[in-house]
Amino acid sequence: PVLTAAQVNVLMETVYPQLNDQATFYEAIEVFAGGCTVRLNADERHLRPGGTVSGSSLFTLADIGGYVCVLSHAGPDALSV
Repeated sequence: PVLTAAQVNVLMETVYPQLNDQATFYEAIEVFAGGCTVRLNADERHLRPGGTVSGSSLFTLADIGGYVCVLSHAGPDALSV
């Protein structure tokens, strides 16, 4: 990887501020060769009736995981896909 998890988090705060909007919900925890670990710090806004995490929140987490992995390995190009 060319960026650390901390560097990716700062980059996402800069180019994608609406992701976390006032709290750190989605974050990169670790990056390593060929992968990464991301976390959703869920609160009430991420829950559906019954108290389980909503599918849309989990799919966002999966999408962010891919984005973190690409950014950490390709460098700070916010338009990387």
